[in-house]
Amino acid sequence: MQQVSANEMGSYDSEGLWLPTVHNNYGEHGFQSFETLGIQVPTTATDGDKFVKGWAYFPPHFEAGRAEKYPLIITITGYGTSYWKMEDGTNNFGTGLNFDGSGFRWMDNGAIVFNIHDRSHTGGEDYKFYEDDYNVIHHFIKNYNADPKAITLTGNSRGTIAINTIASAYPGLINTLILNNGFMGGGIAGKAMFEGTWTATEWENAAKNGLKMWIFDGELDTNNLANYQKPQEVYKAAGWSDAWVADNIRLTEFPTHLYHYWGETDHSTTKMTYWYFFDEPYYESDVTIKKGELVYNTKLAPGDTYQLKGRLIDGTYNKEGFNYTIYEDTLKDWVLSEPTKLSRV
Repeated sequence: MQQVSANEMGSYDSEGLWLPTVHNNYGEHGFQSFETLGIQVPTTATDGDKFVKGWAYFPPHFEAGRAEKYPLIITITGYGTSYWKMEDGTNNFGTGLNFDGSGFRWMDNGAIVFNIHDRSHTGGEDYKFYEDDYNVIHHFIKNYNADPKAITLTGNSRGTIAINTIASAYPGLINTLILNNGFMGGGIAGKAMFEGTWTATEWENAAKNGLKMWIFDGELDTNNLANYQKPQEVYKAAGWSDAWVADNIRLTEFPTHLYHYWGETDHSTTKMTYWYFFDEPYYESDVTIKKGELVYNTKLAPGDTYQLKGRLIDGTYNKEGFNYTIYEDTLKDWVLSEPTKLSRV
């Protein structure tokens, strides 16, 4: 008697002993594949798929064609956990949602959410993920009431390169970037993955269009201190007020001991962001985790600052002395709030 629930290709085996696994985050009221939804956006990939792969979630009572517009949240995960497809057809479709949980956290918040399965290391020499993503975004704007003035990209590791690339390749298309363990301005169209950074042109376009950014780093991982200075200069030169820049160009650092509780490395920041701080403010680095819950030894107030050391490199801590700001609102509220009234000087 067959005792397995999957066949040799890793797909569900209806002839096996077990019933299909039911996952509340998928299906009619959760995420559905582009294929199930009939979304057929041609892909530039040449590894066997004709259309872009992905998953989409729609809020309850959503109806296409209504006048109401919905914020659009797009999640792109990291290298190896994003979509790949082998020559024999085996693939990891679904990993992008299951690995870091960012897509699931955006459910039930009044937004359309979709996860694009950009290929990390397959797709062929002519594959241009940012063109595919651009076309999918416009498909959702045209067919699913997505608000073209409220588009957010959230990326994890290699996914931060992807979202930087998309935002820079199509100035004015994206309103908000959320980077977890990635470099501000790291990623540009026409360059190979992991190559290229924003030039003055990309930064000036970002400032011109008021592109918002919130960067989350692990203490012993990505260092954005130098990168953080660039938008301070460029945005203010473009006429944005000091108050606007302070509220819309954000940098948050999580202490390394938060990761240790879960046996994670400091490169797992997307998990910290979406497990704990998606809908709860972050108050201070003097915090521990007990029985899975955050316990603050002290709580700072909005506007207060804290410091972390970072890695010890050549006898010097690479983040020591920098003041990180405590923000009043949560990531969820910051993304979904009405555009700030603070504007150019």
